[in-house]
Amino acid sequence: MSLCASHFVPLTAAQPTREGTLLFLDQDTPMVLWHRCAASLYPPTILLTWSALSGQSFSRTLSLVNCSDVRSVAANKVDEGHGPNLDGSSAHVFELEFEGDKIQRLAAATAKERGGWVSAIW
Repeated sequence: MSLCASHFVPLTAAQPTREGTLLFLDQDTPMVLWHRCAASLYPPTILLTWSALSGQSFSRTLSLVNCSDVRSVAANKVDEGHGPNLDGSSAHVFELEFEGDKIQRLAAATAKERGGWVSAIW
């Protein structure tokens, strides 16, 4: 069961509380696939948008309504060989835990950026 809705959230004139580039672990594919996304936090949602190599645009909206925890993931807890890479460097993973023990993983370029996202979501 996907934690994401495949539609845009109706946005008001309000500005996002945080924006930036994140990697999104797509759990709707049979292989490990991290998408480089433009991310915008509009509580209680995160809007992620990216383009495939074909040029086709995609978006996901993560609802945070049932999110019970947000936490950083230590580098040694990320599956070796399946970890995200952003601009040639290992990215810093964090995860959202939802009711029913469902997990969604995202990653930022630096530990500081990851901390900023974790704090903003919490």
